[in-house]
Amino acid sequence: MAKPGTWLLIGLFVAGINHTISGQHPDSLAGKKGINISYFGNMLTHPGLKVGYAYIHRQKTKEKQRRKRLRISYHQWVSMYSLAGYIHPRNHGALILNAEGGYRCIRPKGFTRAIYLGLAYMRTFNTGPTYRINEAGQVEKVVLAGHHYILPGLAFALGESFILENRKVLSWHIKPGIGFQMPYNAFMNLMLNLEVGLVYKL
Repeated sequence: MAKPGTWLLIGLFVAGINHTISGQHPDSLAGKKGINISYFGNMLTHPGLKVGYAYIHRQKTKEKQRRKRLRISYHQWVSMYSLAGYIHPRNHGALILNAEGGYRCIRPKGFTRAIYLGLAYMRTFNTGPTYRINEAGQVEKVVLAGHHYILPGLAFALGESFILENRKVLSWHIKPGIGFQMPYNAFMNLMLNLEVGLVYKL
């Protein structure tokens, strides 16, 4: 039976994708979509991959006159829906279904900074064989042994945007983050993640 976290994440994915299909946006950048492909390092050393869908919901444009030059910056409210996986050698592998929302600022020369809040469902799989004693007192092998977790998270990102240019690559980013793996033993476990990737035009 699916865990409550699974249904919560599915609901967030469906709501986000439905919004992107039905929304109307007068702003030229609001409504832009992209595919995120990133290296995903759990605890900085456990290698993995992250693939996701990125969407700009709203945007405000700010103009400032400096030294007889007009400088324009963009302030965006964005969301990302992704599937990530990593391998902890000789311990476990994991899949992470994640929904994130955040704020991103694009400076006049394209430099970006952003902050994201996320909520994820995490499923781990033991890399070695796992056994248990059943009700009959017999030892049996457990298929797909592992654990289910809810993973709230916070991340910051720095990078460069090419969204105003006619390029297939919309941006690149470096995105360190922290996750709160729950329940873990009696409470929770802190997870450090590092994402380095590109967002392609969709």
